[in-house]
Amino acid sequence: MKKIAILEPGAWGTTLGILLSKKNATSFWYENPQLASKLSKFRENERLPRIKIPKKILISSNLEKVIEKADLIIVASPSFNFRKTLVNLRRFKNLPPLLGIAKGIERETLKFPSQIVEEIFGKIPYAHLSGPGFAKEIAKGKNAKEVLSSKNKSLLKKLKELF
Repeated sequence: MKKIAILEPGAWGTTLGILLSKKNATSFWYENPQLASKLSKFRENERLPRIKIPKKILISSNLEKVIEKADLIIVASPSFNFRKTLVNLRRFKNLPPLLGIAKGIERETLKFPSQIVEEIFGKIPYAHLSGPGFAKEIAKGKNAKEVLSSKNKSLLKKLKELF
């Protein structure tokens, strides 16, 4: 992987972005322009106090700019907003593989994130990362065991190398 776009990162998405930015070009997208501007200026997610977001991470509300030439898109939206973020992506052609990190299921439909991805995009390469780790601890350098799953073995291999 070379360029990674992370959409709507909260604590977990920000942590992954910080870690992945050490060896990859990484960018964050927020739908809310004021939030994107605030995070870009202060370089700190309030869910991860005293943990700085590196300046080399682009933070923007311009989705096209963030995903342009991305090799991987991490959909970090919480489960209640997961579908909305995917719908925002639907207008773009030739998307790279997606990695979801939402916990839980969609309240209205009781669908898992993987089911929502398949409903919206069909057979796009998709994987899901989940586990018992805590973003704040991992951001501070503690190890954690997470579970990565996908029907796409090639994508799993690439993600294993990435992480």
